[in-house]
Amino acid sequence: MEVKNKMLNIDLSIEVINDEVIATVIFSNNSSDIIYLDGWTIGMHEMLTRSVFSITDKDGNVVPYYGAMASRRITPEDFVALNPEESIQTKITVNKDYNLVKGQKYIIRYCAYNPACPGKQPNLELWSNKVEITY
Repeated sequence: MEVKNKMLNIDLSIEVINDEVIATVIFSNNSSDIIYLDGWTIGMHEMLTRSVFSITDKDGNVVPYYGAMASRRITPEDFVALNPEESIQTKITVNKDYNLVKGQKYIIRYCAYNPACPGKQPNLELWSNKVEITY
C-alpha cells in the first residue's frame, strides 16, 4: 500500500498563550485505508525527539531546532492507527524546542517524516499548511 500525503490532511493552527507558542495539529485520514502515525512524530508525548516544524523568520532565516534528538528502535506499538474518516489532534509547545524571539514574525509549518510502520506502511511525508504569527 502506498500512502501519499493527499490521503492525510494536516491542519496547523498556532496560538500564543502566556508566552507559549502552542501548535494545534489535526491529522485527518481522507483515504479508504488505515494510516499509521508514529506517536512521537505527531506530538503525542510531552517532548519532541526531533524537529517536526519548518520555521522561518521575517527575513527568511531558518529557526533551528534545539530540542532533544533521540535515536530509538521503532516498533508497531509506537503507532496510532487512524481509520478512514478519523482525525486525531495534538498540541505541541513550539518555543520549548525552537528559539523564538518575542516581537518577531514567523512562518511555521508542520513537516516531518513519519517512520515506516513495520509490516504495514512505508514512511510518509507529513506537510501542513503554513501559519504566519507574531510572537
